[in-house]
Amino acid sequence: RGELVKLSILRTVLANPGLIILDQSLDTLDPTSLEQAMNLLLQENRNWSILTATSDTNVVKLFSSKYEIKDGKLSLYNYK
Repeated sequence: RGELVKLSILRTVLANPGLIILDQSLDTLDPTSLEQAMNLLLQENRNWSILTATSDTNVVKLFSSKYEIKDGKLSLYNYK
């Protein structure tokens, strides 16, 4: 499954979309592959937004804006 996720991320990056939506798929990657994928996705010169759902706090730390859904409500996530 990890190889398919990496291939999907690469294909997405090559397509240069305005919005990238990731589900829990990042959670299937080993730490090295996750770091490589995030470096690729978070390149500063890219003009896209990323929406992801994850339970991995290491992934959460990488994003500048964080939101959570709790009790059916969307709110700013104050991760420390």
